[in-house]
Amino acid sequence: MNTLLLDEILMLERFPGKGGWTYVVLPQLKTPSGKLLGWDKVRALFDEHEVSEIGLMSLGNGKRFLPVKAEIRKVIGKEAGNQIRLQLFSQTEELDIRAEFLLCLEDDPSALKYFKSWKAEERDKYISWIEQGQNTEQQVERMAQAVDRIAAGLLF
Repeated sequence: MNTLLLDEILMLERFPGKGGWTYVVLPQLKTPSGKLLGWDKVRALFDEHEVSEIGLMSLGNGKRFLPVKAEIRKVIGKEAGNQIRLQLFSQTEELDIRAEFLLCLEDDPSALKYFKSWKAEERDKYISWIEQGQNTEQQVERMAQAVDRIAAGLLF
């Protein structure tokens, strides 16, 4: 059974720079496991639009954030600066960094297309570098940096 973690009206925000993620900060959230770091899988309702298996990430200061990809924003008709009703329900499995990174790249279609044109070995260099981050905060920073580098046409 999924546990309700959150039912709030929150503001969509955006990390600065090209390829910056749109996200929701979740300062009041406590996970059932009590973990402050790591990737937790949740089921989310964004203004009644349901998304399963979406990842919470740590900002490194006890706060969490939830990336809101372009596809979701299009369906709900909202962007950074708009408020949304967000409901989160817990799920127990860990998320795959590779899958999360590809979701982040979807916010920049040209970067995603460029990334997918590479040989698997070249793509794996970025994924490996992201996974080697010492904690979730560093992994998130590396994902954002990787999106920026790929958008700029840079191999690893």
